[in-house]
Amino acid sequence: MAGFRLSRLVALLTLATTTAGQITPTGATVKLGELSYFINPHRAGNIPRSSLNAISDTPTAFGFTPITVVATATNPSDLNAVLTNWTNIDDVFQAGFAQVVFLAGQKSSSTQNLLGTNAVVAPLDVSDLPSGPYFVDSAGSAYRAYRLYDDFVGAFAESLLQKPDGTFETLSAKISSSATMSIGVSSRLYFTRTKEKPLAGVRIGVKDLFDLNGVKKSNGNRAWYHFYPEAEKTAPAVQNLIDAGAVIVGQQIPAQFAQGGTATADWIDYHAPFNPRGDGYNDAGGSSTGGGASIAAYDWLDLAVGTDTGGSIRGPAAEGGVFGNRPSWGSVSADGCMPLSPTMDTIGFLTRDPTLWDAAQAALYQSKYTSYAGETAIKWPKKIYNIGGWPDPADPTPLDDLTQTLVDIRSKIVELTGSELHVTEIADEWTKTRPKAAQNASINEVLDRVYAIKIEKDVVRLVREPFYADYSAKHDGALPAVDPANTNRWDFADQTPDSELVAAETNRTMFRDWPQSELLMTDSDTCSSAIIIYATVLADPVPRNVYLSPPKVNPIFSLSRIAPFAEVPDFAIPVGEFEANSTITNHTQMLPLGLGIMVAKGCDGVLTRLAQDMVKSGIIGNYKAGGTMEGGEVLFK
Repeated sequence: MAGFRLSRLVALLTLATTTAGQITPTGATVKLGELSYFINPHRAGNIPRSSLNAISDTPTAFGFTPITVVATATNPSDLNAVLTNWTNIDDVFQAGFAQVVFLAGQKSSSTQNLLGTNAVVAPLDVSDLPSGPYFVDSAGSAYRAYRLYDDFVGAFAESLLQKPDGTFETLSAKISSSATMSIGVSSRLYFTRTKEKPLAGVRIGVKDLFDLNGVKKSNGNRAWYHFYPEAEKTAPAVQNLIDAGAVIVGQQIPAQFAQGGTATADWIDYHAPFNPRGDGYNDAGGSSTGGGASIAAYDWLDLAVGTDTGGSIRGPAAEGGVFGNRPSWGSVSADGCMPLSPTMDTIGFLTRDPTLWDAAQAALYQSKYTSYAGETAIKWPKKIYNIGGWPDPADPTPLDDLTQTLVDIRSKIVELTGSELHVTEIADEWTKTRPKAAQNASINEVLDRVYAIKIEKDVVRLVREPFYADYSAKHDGALPAVDPANTNRWDFADQTPDSELVAAETNRTMFRDWPQSELLMTDSDTCSSAIIIYATVLADPVPRNVYLSPPKVNPIFSLSRIAPFAEVPDFAIPVGEFEANSTITNHTQMLPLGLGIMVAKGCDGVLTRLAQDMVKSGIIGNYKAGGTMEGGEVLFK
C-alpha cells in the first residue's frame, strides 16, 4: 500500500513480569503517509470474515491493514463527500485509510475514487464497530488508530491508554522528538455525544496529582513516583469525566506537590513545561503548569484537569491566554487527589472553548453546577465591583495602551450585563463593612499570613510527614529529595507554632463569611448579587532563563486569595494580548491579557455564560493554540 510503512515498533510484544516467558502485546507504531500512528493493542471489534477478501491484495505492515468503517448506510455517490468531511473534522482520519472502505448497506464490492485514491468499497453486513479509521489483521480483528503528537512544550509526564476494563496503561509509542513525550489521540469519529455521554470523545489531560487506576503518579516528585505503587482506583472527579465519555490521554506535569514555582530555578526533579505564547520562554505559571501549557499549545487537546488552591489553575490560564476555573469550594470530591489544604483545594479545567467548558463543568460538578446553555438570555447580577487599581470612568487622566484596553473591555462587559459599575478596592470595602470580630484591623492585618500558614501546615501534616515516614523506614532513615522551593516552605511551617494555625483558620472563616454577606450574596433572581472583576496579568514577562535569589515564603494577601478564603468561584477569562519586549529574541512579543471574575458561591454557571456571551458578542475572540492567541507558530518548536 502506497505510503504505508513501518516507522518504529515500540514494544509490540513485551515480556510480562507475572509469568516467565509470557508475552503481552502493548501496541505498535506505524507510519501512514507522513503521519505517525499507534495501533491500540486491545481489539475494538471485528470485520466479518465474509468481507475480508477486500483486503486480500492490500499491502500490510506486521499484518495490519489500514481501513475505514462507515457504519451508517450511505449512498455510494455521497461517500467521497462524507470522507472529505471527516478529514475536516477529525485529525486522525486521512486518505491513507480510504483505500479499503467497509460500508454499511453496500451489496457487493466495487471500486471507487475516494479522496484521490482508487478505493475498494466492500459490504459491511454485521459489525460492532463505530465509523472511523482502523487497522485490521488477517483474522478480521480491528484495532483503533491513534495519531501520535510530539509534546514539544514538555507538558506531559506520561502518555496513557485506557483499557477496556477501565484501567490505564502507558501508551507505548515514541516518534522523533527532542527529549519529549509522544501523545496518542484516538479518532473523534468513534464517538457520538449524547445526553448520557456529553463529553464523548473529548480529549483530556490530567494533572499528575490524581489517582488513575493502574498507573503511578508523581505529585511532581521523582522519589514519590518510584516509591509508591500504581493506584487501584481512579479519583472520583476524573471518573465523573470518564463516565461522561471523556478520553484521558495522559498525566500532566505539576509544580512539585502542587506548590507554585518559577521556571527554571525552582524546578529540580522535573523540567518546567514551556509556555508557547510569545517567545516561548516565559514562565507558564503553576501549579497546573502542564495543563496550562498544553491547552495553549495544542489544538488536538480539548481540556486539562487541574487543581486550584491559591491560583494553580487561574495562574497558568492567565499566562497561557486560556479559560480556567476555580469552582465554588466543595463542588466535587477531591478524594484520590494529593491534598494541599483541604479547606481550600478545588478541581477545575483549562480550555480554549467556553461551550465545552460548560459541558465539562456540568459533567464534573453534576448537581452542584447550573448550566445556562438552554437559556436565550439570563438576568445578570446588578453590580460589578472593579478592584485592583483600575481608573474610574470619570477620571480624565490619559491612559497607557494596556490600561485603555482593559478599560474598554470593562465598558463592554458593563454594556453586556447592564450592571452598575463600582470602581473600588477590596480593602476599602472591608473597612466600610468588616465584621465586628475584626475590630479595627485592616484586611492585610487579618489575612496576610493566613494562606501561607494554612497550606504549609496542612501539606506538612497530610503529605510530607507520611511520605518521609514511609520512605525513611525503607531506606535506613534516608529522606527523599524534595525541591528547595518546597523544603523552604516546610521549614516555615515547622517554625510556625500550631497556635498560629488556629488563628489563621479563625481569620479565614471570618473573612469567608464577609463577602458572602456584604459583596457576593446569593440572589433568587440573578443567582449572585454582584460580579467582582480584577486584572490577572499586568506584570512584565517572566523569562525562564533568569537566575533568581533563593526561594522564600512571602506571606501577603493578594486578590487571587479572595476566592480560596471566601469559597466563591473565580474564573480566569482571556481578553486579548499586549506587546512586550523579549530579552530572548530581542524582538517584540505578544503576551496574553486576562481578567479574574468572581460571583457568589454556587453561581459558577453565571461566569461560564458570561464567557460564552463575551465571545458571542465579540468582546473577546475565539482564541487558538499557538504562539499567539490568534494561533501561529510556536517559536522554539
